[in-house]
Amino acid sequence: MSCSKSTASIDTNNLIENTRKKKNPYSNCRWLLKRLTGDEKKLWRKARIICLLEKKYSKKLTWLKVDHLFPRVKSSDSFDNDTQHIENKQTKLDVIKVTSITSTARMISAVHKLSLWSRFANLLKPDINDSYFHPSEHDSINSSNEIYLKGFNERQMEIINISHNLVMNENDRLRMVLGPPGTGKSRTIAGTVLQLLPNLFSNNKILVCAPSNGACDEIMRRILDEFSYQKIPYTQGTLIRIGGQPPEDESLCEYFHDFNILTKVVEMIRKEPERKKFNTNNIGREILQKSKIIISTLNHCASSRMHSLEYFIDFVIIDEACQALEPDCLNAFRFVCTKIIMVGDPNQLAPTVLSKAGKKYGLAQSLYDRLYQNLKNHSSNPIIELNIQYRMHLDICALASKIFYSSKLETHSSVVNRTSNHCYSRLIFYNMTDSKEYRDENKSFRNEKEAHFVKRFYEELMSNDVQSTSGRSIGVITPYTAQVRYLQSILSSDVEVMTVDGAQGKEKDFIILSCVRDSEDVGFFGDRRRLNVALTRAKEV
Repeated sequence: MSCSKSTASIDTNNLIENTRKKKNPYSNCRWLLKRLTGDEKKLWRKARIICLLEKKYSKKLTWLKVDHLFPRVKSSDSFDNDTQHIENKQTKLDVIKVTSITSTARMISAVHKLSLWSRFANLLKPDINDSYFHPSEHDSINSSNEIYLKGFNERQMEIINISHNLVMNENDRLRMVLGPPGTGKSRTIAGTVLQLLPNLFSNNKILVCAPSNGACDEIMRRILDEFSYQKIPYTQGTLIRIGGQPPEDESLCEYFHDFNILTKVVEMIRKEPERKKFNTNNIGREILQKSKIIISTLNHCASSRMHSLEYFIDFVIIDEACQALEPDCLNAFRFVCTKIIMVGDPNQLAPTVLSKAGKKYGLAQSLYDRLYQNLKNHSSNPIIELNIQYRMHLDICALASKIFYSSKLETHSSVVNRTSNHCYSRLIFYNMTDSKEYRDENKSFRNEKEAHFVKRFYEELMSNDVQSTSGRSIGVITPYTAQVRYLQSILSSDVEVMTVDGAQGKEKDFIILSCVRDSEDVGFFGDRRRLNVALTRAKEV
């Protein structure tokens, strides 16, 4: 097939091949075909052409009609001469959906709309002399309805009480929580939410958000666990998780917004069996209005479902704020609410940015990190540091504390007194002098000899210490995806093999770190944040 006006046809094979070869396949593309529906497997089997069409074929193209594949995709009458042939019934064109631009569009919109937020100038040019960043401990409180919370240390309770003051006081404030590994960031957020609930007005809500669905699901579990631990009665509909995929744990379904909508529709059908139509948008809004705790990804804060809550969010908590792109984080600032707590650790992973241009212009710096760098050196800064960790053995913590936290990180007595009956040192280093790394076809490194050493060490751990390792978790961390794949191919499926990025937020009793390379210029060892994450996942060894 050739590609010209006269033949009115497209060389689909060449187009997709050329697109693959380009370093940036989107550079010469202008439009995305939107809202494609149908059987996904069927689409991939039949598709020959990426739905990003070359610019000269899509000057005015917004919709494309492909009857046999996408019955809901409509056609537009705005085709120019170069694209008239696409409507020709004699021409067959198969399309695949490459990606959604919704999340990117929301971030762009958040940047443009920031000027509408009352405190936008404070974010753009943070100044320690600005009252928005002043500590709020001494602000006057109009009323108090505190509940007793057990099991929190002094610094955690300080954060919970400061959050309570923020809600009860009329002054706008932004506070930042710095939480090193194992210091109970998530549990502190859960305690904060429970402390604030009795102080909310009838329609007001707490918004808890994070960059990823995984982080949102985890904080949801922590809040629910805290209800149980504190023996506080939970009322159905209090907590709503909006967006995200259905959870693997079916017991959590009742907290998801979509599940609640479907449940309501089923109830209405039972009451009115002959009713044909239901307004799910109105049902969804009613469910959100009745809730008190909303959990959402940062990006989903900009969804149409959240628009109705613009004036009802009383307090915003942003978890894993250091991993969020700044434009994505700004989605949480769409609401009228100006009382915000950001939780993160600038010594752990930053946002993932693959674009060199993006890194050059600061996209890899999170909003948390930018504020932190501007405010940290002042005595009256808005940063509260959690300083007691509950995860790592004292020897592991001592190393991490000295390298990454200026020896300020302490170990809780429950960990110091924790008994272990294995015979291993807490930190073990092996020098693989005779091993060599190789690049795979994706230019990622693997070291097969080192991988087999990891396997032997794991087998020795299990065979010589079966009693002490029974019921304990073992994980392997490596910086390279090629090494992850190779380790997965030779290790038991019971062992979780992770990249450093995949390991953040997780913990295991035993961690084996496969470094793969040992050159002085190895990027992994030059990145303090990634090294910090790798060294602070283990509880015991």
